[in-house]
Amino acid sequence: NYCYRALFSWCTTLEKAPVLPATTLADYCYYGMFLNCHSLTTAPELPATTLTEGCYGSMFVGCTGITAAPDLPASKLKNSCYASMFEGCTNLLYVKCLATDITAGNCIMNWLKNVGDNGTFIKAPEMTRWSYSDTYGVPYGWTMLSDTGVPISASKYLVFTSVGVSKLSIEHYGGNDPVIYYSTDTVHWGQWENSSQVGFTSWKTLYICGDNPDGFSSSSSAYSVFTVSGDQCNVSGDIMSLIDKDNDVTTIPGSYCFASLFQDCTRLLTAPDLPAATLTEGCYSNMFNGCSALNTVKCLATDISASNCLDSWMAGVASGGTFYKAATMNDWPRSTDGIPTNWTVVDAE
Repeated sequence: NYCYRALFSWCTTLEKAPVLPATTLADYCYYGMFLNCHSLTTAPELPATTLTEGCYGSMFVGCTGITAAPDLPASKLKNSCYASMFEGCTNLLYVKCLATDITAGNCIMNWLKNVGDNGTFIKAPEMTRWSYSDTYGVPYGWTMLSDTGVPISASKYLVFTSVGVSKLSIEHYGGNDPVIYYSTDTVHWGQWENSSQVGFTSWKTLYICGDNPDGFSSSSSAYSVFTVSGDQCNVSGDIMSLIDKDNDVTTIPGSYCFASLFQDCTRLLTAPDLPAATLTEGCYSNMFNGCSALNTVKCLATDISASNCLDSWMAGVASGGTFYKAATMNDWPRSTDGIPTNWTVVDAE
């Protein structure tokens, strides 16, 4: 017991921690081990799945250089095992904890007190007992997502940037249920649950991608809509990253694929790139309908002959804006089913 208690506490120049390979722990074995190690930027892995009383208590208190916690794989917590574990880690923005039993006394007391704002908390899918609390749970302002069971990576994504403070939500209609992933650093990803509302700011970008080879939406009655509340925002990146997060895709996989995607999103200023050359039935219908602040769109389509492919897609957007088109495309109509009348048209590079 207490084997490594406070071993490096107040070692303010410690930049790299030693490996901690033990899988059999003792009471309070790592208690306060790295307390106030301000220069430590990466926490060591903690592989144990069976915990003991106070084993990680106050382990990283005041480690302001840490942005991501080590994965916490244990399912059953013990008395005080995580108490004050990351208290005062003011830049901590990511925690993955797979605990399903948090009933032990003081096991999570103050464990995430005074950490970073608007972080990401990854939980076990079957765990429903986490609550928002600055003392005994997940910090207010953080987003809870379920662990997918496999590591997630992505090389393509949409980038949401607020001009201040915004929140993104999504509504599904007609049973549509696309696979959506979310990150705040492009390294740690979680699967977005339907009830989640994700915050993003001018200084903290939000990244969204998907894995939907058959299409993000599937019909005129089965579709999904992104909505932004709060301040206005810009969205960049490739819209096809909602179809495939890892590969370049330029072919829309089905009808109504992106129908109504940002409909009535009055906070949207700039749309993501639309690289597909050939549109399918309904694929962009009502896509930006009602986006009254939208003033920038880049669409490289050269074949817009599919039925209903652009129905009202630009209805109700800003009265003036810039539309970037493929240089070889000269068949765009000037209407809400094409390019708004008063918008400037520019050939995309």
